[in-house]
Amino acid sequence: MAKISILIPSYNEAGTIVQILEKVIEAPFSYPIEKEILVINDGSTDNTKTILDEYLVDFNQRTDALSSRSQIRVLHKTKNEGKGAAIHSGISMATGDYLIVQDGDLELDPREIDSLLKPIMEGFADVVLGSRYAGGKVHKV
Repeated sequence: MAKISILIPSYNEAGTIVQILEKVIEAPFSYPIEKEILVINDGSTDNTKTILDEYLVDFNQRTDALSSRSQIRVLHKTKNEGKGAAIHSGISMATGDYLIVQDGDLELDPREIDSLLKPIMEGFADVVLGSRYAGGKVHKV
């Protein structure tokens, strides 16, 4: 089975991190694919670290079907190095066949990941880039 690594760079996302994790776990995919969810806590100064640690314990005790196809790993960086560095850290941790970046602030909808996977899974593309400015239409280059 194919695996997608979903990177979630986070900085001071205590108010949204659990919601985005649940949305990523619940996001339906049209293709049989495993989810590797990698949260990179980029030196948050709020309660993000504690919330992530508690969530991870709870998640690892779940036995529902959605959690059985998902794996979550968390990297806690000790100092904030910026989103780009957090993404680089996530890439080095990733073991999936595919990679996507999902912001930790609920700005992007994880349900749209499936539409980004479609051209790759159906053999029409090697790389797909999503843009919130493209109006939801596919543009082939």
